[in-house]
Order: sequence, then structure tokens, then C-alpha cells
Amino acid sequence: MAVENITSGGAKSKNKNLFKISFTTNIFECYDTIISGYLAAVIGHLFFKPGSEIIAVILSFATFSSSFLAEPLGGIFWGYFGDKRGTGLAAKYSMLVMAIPSCLIGLLPTYDSIGYVAPILLVLLNIIQGFGTGGQVATNFCYVYEQTTDTKHSGLFCGLAASGGWVGSLLASLVAFLLYARFSNDTIYNWAWRIPFLISIPMFIIIFHFRKNIEISHNHQANASRKFDLLQKEFIRPFIKCFLLLSFMQISFYMLFMWLPTYLESFLKVSHDVARISNVISLIVATICVILWGYLGKHIHYKKIMLYSLVLLLLLSYPLFYFLHSASFIILIAIQIIFAVVYTPLEGNYVFALGKAFNSKFRNRGYALSQIP
Repeated sequence: MAVENITSGGAKSKNKNLFKISFTTNIFECYDTIISGYLAAVIGHLFFKPGSEIIAVILSFATFSSSFLAEPLGGIFWGYFGDKRGTGLAAKYSMLVMAIPSCLIGLLPTYDSIGYVAPILLVLLNIIQGFGTGGQVATNFCYVYEQTTDTKHSGLFCGLAASGGWVGSLLASLVAFLLYARFSNDTIYNWAWRIPFLISIPMFIIIFHFRKNIEISHNHQANASRKFDLLQKEFIRPFIKCFLLLSFMQISFYMLFMWLPTYLESFLKVSHDVARISNVISLIVATICVILWGYLGKHIHYKKIMLYSLVLLLLLSYPLFYFLHSASFIILIAIQIIFAVVYTPLEGNYVFALGKAFNSKFRNRGYALSQIP
């Protein structure tokens, strides 16, 4: 009886730790990406030579896009590192490489203080951040899958890992809303723009604390001495399938949840407040549904759920976009909720699906390279 209690207590402690790791997998990365987009105009004004505001915004977006250019290299490096040295170790180190530059951005001097050195430092920090991000999400997804694959909660934990990005997006939206509601434009340009980036510091400390007990898996050590060619059939076939799946998901996500508010405002002349409120509601619904579909994927079978989602998205996208042209506020919200419910089976199950697709010899690389789109 005593042994059973100890075993039960150990299992509960492990599940609690996995819950924290799963839920915080993608929060930091998505928060930083979204908040950088919201503050692009401010960053462009402060870090580049005074002149055209439009050019400044373009340069700002180009600067932050440099992190995306570094992500594939980071994915290759951290994927290889994870397969050879252990997923847990790669998850810890890539977290540091991603988070520290993100926190430092809020402390950077601006163009008025140090001239051209300011944008150079900003670009360098974004490149380093992107290099870490390229491995952070993939290795964390891989870690969650490997730690839960033999349990009945695997689908739930993988769904939680996928939901972190949605939580990060919601958090960034809330911080940006409070920033502009609390401070005047002059105050934001003077110093308050730093607040959203400095919030990254306590966020990083909390998340890193959750991961201090992350298990350093040793099951990869046997792979270190085994030569492996990424062009082998056992890798290339699942990689092509997963790459196409992730490409479709990326396009769908940015169209339905990032571009749609702009489409409503710019083309359908919906007010800014209505477009943003309806989008926030759809994000909240989507976050809940990602976790729910991840849980159901273990019981119904994740492949069926994902197939139904793909088919419904293809069939419903055109008619739902058509009805948006004459939609009232209630119908507008209803349509976006439908999009959230139909799309999220893919989000809720793809972390588990990628884990099942790739052999343990190259699972980290499979996760990382499939994320490139």
C-alpha cells in the first residue's frame, strides 16, 4: 500500500510538472511575436532615422522578420542537438537563447541615443531570438509527446502544448489594449513602449522555473553513434506529409485569426472595435477548443478528427466569407466561432500526429523542420 501511494504521488507530481511545461510551451514565443507586430509603428519611429513613417514601419517589420529568417537554421541545429543529446537539454538551452534577447529589447537605447547602433543591436537580438525560437517550440512539443506517449493523457497534454500559442496571442492583445488605454501616445513613445517587452522578464522567469525539473532524456544517446541520412524514406515520407499539413495550417491560421480583422475593417468597413472584439472572442473559443479536440483525439482517433477538419474548412470557407459581407454583429461573431471550432481540431492534434509520424532517431528534427513553413 505504501509503495502504491508513493507511485501514485510520483505520477501526480510528474503530471503536474508536465501540465506546466505543456501549457507554457508556446506562450512566450507567440506573445513576443504578436506584441512586436502591435508596436511596429512605435519601434520604427524610435529605432530608425527620422523620415517617412511608412518607411519606418516597413523597416520595423523587416527587422522583426529577421527572426523568422533565423528560425530554420535554429530548427536544424536544435533538432539535431535534441536527437543527439536529449530533448530535455535542447528544450532548456533553446529557451535561454530565445528568451534573453527578447527581454533585452525592452532595455535597448533608441536611435536618438546611439544613432545607427540602435537598429543594428535590434536586428542582432532578433536574429539570436529567432535562432532560439526555431528549436524551442519543436523541442518542447517533442518533449511533451515523448513524456506522455505511453499514458492515457497524451492527447490532452499535446493539445495543451498547442494551446500555448493561442494564450500568448491573447496575452499580447490584452497587454497592447491596456497600454494604449492607460497611456497617451507621447508617453508610449517616450518610455511606455518598453513595458510590454519588460513583461517578458517575469514571464521568462516563471516559465523557466516551471522547467527547472525537466527530465534530461538519455534515450537519444544510442542515436549519437548511428549515422542517419535525412533523405532516407523513413524520414522523407512523413516529413512531406507533415510539412504540407503545417503549411495548410499556417495559411489557415493567419487568414482566419490574423488577417480577418484587417479584412473586416479595410474591405467590409466594419468598425475597429467590432472587428477586434469579435476576433478576441474567436481566439478565446479557439483556445478552449484546441485543448478539447486534443483530449478527444485520443478517444475518437486523431486522424479522423483532423481529416474532418480539413474537409470542413475547404467546404465552408467560401460560403462563410460570403456571408460576412452582410453580417450583423451577432452573425459576425457566430461565423468566426464556427471557423474556430472547425479549424482547431488540426491545432489540437497536430503535436500528437507529428510525434506519431517520426521515429525517435530523428523526432526532434522532424518536429523542427516541419515547423519551417
